[in-house]
Amino acid sequence: METDIKKSNRPPSGGEWEPVSVSFGSVTVQVARPPESVRRANIEAGQAALQRGKSALVKPGVKLTRQKGIPLYFGCEDRPGWMVRELDGKKTVGRFMSGRFVAEKRATPTKKPNAKN
Repeated sequence: METDIKKSNRPPSGGEWEPVSVSFGSVTVQVARPPESVRRANIEAGQAALQRGKSALVKPGVKLTRQKGIPLYFGCEDRPGWMVRELDGKKTVGRFMSGRFVAEKRATPTKKPNAKN
């Protein structure tokens, strides 16, 4: 998509918003270009806002607030394609099927014979 900016015939005078036409493909829109003083003020305000938020942006990680009854899902490290659901301190391995978490059906554990020395 190419952008054409066509200047109006009227030269900009001190501090006035200059009307221009901006074309995006076959669509042309009439807009007002702000004076240089307004653009510079907006740039300075944006840079000041970025400085205020810099510490939050460069800090790695996400802080999750955990509540009772709300599950947390994450990938199972040793089983690709499986998920772990942690809910109220209990971890369950399963998969999402049709948008729902389905827990893995575990085989019944076999009893180990007592080893006698």
